Amino acid sequence: MSATSPEEEDAVLAALMVEASSTPDTVGLVLTGSRSVGRADVDSDYDVLWVLTDAEFERRLQSGAPLSAKQQRRLGATVDILFTCQRRLALPIQPAWQTFMYASGRVLVDKTGAIGPALRGLATIPEAQARADVAGWFDAFLNAFYRSLKAWRRDDELAGRVSAVDMVQHVIRLLFSLERRWPPYPDYLSVLLPTLPPNDWPPEYLQRTLLELVRAGAPSLQQELERRVEHLLRQRGFETEVDRCLAGWGGEIQRVRRLVFTAPKVDHRGLYPDVDAPEPVTAP
Repeated sequence: MSATSPEEEDAVLAALMVEASSTPDTVGLVLTGSRSVGRADVDSDYDVLWVLTDAEFERRLQSGAPLSAKQQRRLGATVDILFTCQRRLALPIQPAWQTFMYASGRVLVDKTGAIGPALRGLATIPEAQARADVAGWFDAFLNAFYRSLKAWRRDDELAGRVSAVDMVQHVIRLLFSLERRWPPYPDYLSVLLPTLPPNDWPPEYLQRTLLELVRAGAPSLQQELERRVEHLLRQRGFETEVDRCLAGWGGEIQRVRRLVFTAPKVDHRGLYPDVDAPEPVTAP
């Protein structure tokens, strides 16, 4: 007896797979959303991309037929269907924020053998774009870092905390772009942050640090993270981009790095007492 896949053991997915496999104008079925990345709970619905033939999708477009079917009830569960076609899977996703949804999808049915390769292509950011994205996110990261530390220096706790949250968002986007991966939605971070390469950072350092920054703002911990991020980018061959960003700040980043935060501000330098963050490499 052949073993059944996890998808086939899920009655809702099994029924959808049978329907897609037996429908002539359908060439594929892709599971997306929380169920595709292991974040589903009892209240999660089923999000699927229903891949039609190019001809059938064009017919739908021309006839004005809906390109989605929301809130479908299947075996007591809610199913949201988004229709697409093979041709569209080879194009940049619009709107762009949906790219991660496609990139994290799990192929359930692939009649032509082309759906899997198309999704794998979507999951990888083109090299030139990734390099530009890393530089852009690093500049945004420095901006939030600078504004947060300036706010903490002025005893403006609200501005310091809000800018620290901005910094967290930018460093997440930077680190995923560095791996040519699309940044995930926030509710998937607990699953996907551990899949990033460990670099030379301690185990769970990134998750613990980001959570602490969101909780407390932690200016001294921001300084440590900024040193680590700069060091990582230089290790990965982004010296030119790093130096260009720092030069644009005219020495301001180096200045806020040297700020010392004491009570009543919380000093988080002892949060990881066994870890020494690398010192920044000074741009010439």
